[in-house]
Amino acid sequence: MNCVRERGRTDNGVFAARIMWGTMQELTDDLRSIGMAGGDLDVLSEAFGPLKFVYLERQDVLAQAISRLRAEQTNVWHIKDTRDRKAARNNAHYDREAIRLYIDESKEHAREWHTWFTKNDVVPLRLRYEDLDIDGQAEAHRVLNYIGVEPPLSTINAPDVRMADRTSEEWAERFRAETQYAD
Repeated sequence: MNCVRERGRTDNGVFAARIMWGTMQELTDDLRSIGMAGGDLDVLSEAFGPLKFVYLERQDVLAQAISRLRAEQTNVWHIKDTRDRKAARNNAHYDREAIRLYIDESKEHAREWHTWFTKNDVVPLRLRYEDLDIDGQAEAHRVLNYIGVEPPLSTINAPDVRMADRTSEEWAERFRAETQYAD
């Protein structure tokens, strides 16, 4: 696993991995299958070294569900140029049941993470998606300070553009009207 840490780290020596709750069990099972032993935190630490957890949560779960639906339907997960924006807009269609499913799944995954953190005595740095959207640079500095990396003197630029647009707003309005959904 040292190979993964070495090859995956950035110039400042940091290795980071994004783990979604839906893949946590698969990851820890895979690590155990190659000889690592112990609880989840044990195998993650053995595989990746000293750990710091950053937990990103989104308050607007409906918007999160709509973003996921659009990404799943279009296979556009990040918008980097106008082609991505066009594909994300043109290849998606409203699906009330999928939105409901993703809302329920997001809430369940959040509960599972909270349970896992408590069970493993982990206190993560908590970030809110909405705060990242407002001031991504300040939130990036919070993360760097938390993991003990000196923030760069230059500006930290976010490479992606926010995916939400008028279509997302219309879908949210429609979902609320059809289901009497209250955030």
